[in-house]
Amino acid sequence: MLVSDSTMPNGLPDGEYFATNHPVTVVGGVARTPEGNLSGGTCFLGACVKKLVDMGLPEADVFRMAAQTPADRLGLSRMGRLAVGAEDHLAGLDENGEVRLLFADDRPIIFA
Repeated sequence: MLVSDSTMPNGLPDGEYFATNHPVTVVGGVARTPEGNLSGGTCFLGACVKKLVDMGLPEADVFRMAAQTPADRLGLSRMGRLAVGAEDHLAGLDENGEVRLLFADDRPIIFA
């Protein structure tokens, strides 16, 4: 199962931030507490998908890990797959794993 544990500074440049209830420092895309502990991820799910595909995992397996498997584990049998009557939201990713197109509740949302 592929999930993202991204936190507030996800997608932001290196710097000092306040995430939920504690300060974090982001350096090189890694968020840490003042004590030096990791403070959640800084990677959106699309980028996680891209990393695994770049590592050589089959795309079909990676997309299943990101969509169908989490839906199955949460007992959402009608989500995570393409089928008539399924409750899906669809995302179109570019070559960098960035979301460029999203269908939510049958409405297209296009990202520049």
